[in-house]
Formats: sequence, C-alpha cells, structure tokens
Amino acid sequence: MDRESTQILIAPERGCEALDKSSIAELSTSRIDGMTSEELAKVIRTAALSASFRSDLQPRLDLCDRETLRRLAHLARRCCLNQGY
Repeated sequence: MDRESTQILIAPERGCEALDKSSIAELSTSRIDGMTSEELAKVIRTAALSASFRSDLQPRLDLCDRETLRRLAHLARRCCLNQGY
C-alpha cells in the first residue's frame, strides 16, 4: 500500500490542523491498518472517546504499541459512526 492511499483528510479546527470526525467515521479497515503509529494516535486523539479516556490514556498514547493503537483507532471509527458523523 502506498503512502498516498493511507493519508487522511485534515480540516482546520480552532487555528490548528486536526482530523474531522466525519472523515474518521469514513475510514476503511484497510486504511486504518495501513496507518503509521503517529497517524493512528492522531485519529484516536481526535475522536476523543470519553472523559476518562482523555484523562487516563490519551497522555500515554505515544507509549502504546502499534497493535494497541490500531485497535483503538478502529474503536474511534466506530464511536464516530455511532455519534452520527
């Protein structure tokens, strides 16, 4: 899979670059599986899964292995879908 096919949409938000929740909801399984650890962490942070997630796990995402990040990114996509994005 080439690098171009794994890039995700970036939308401006509050003066900085951030992913759009609707673009996260539209990600395919293969696109998520092909992302780098940094891209996966960005997807997870943007989805902002829950208050306890933001305070407990989010600061430690950089320490997670790629498999954990991949699973959390799939969860983030499901949450965005369920929220109607």
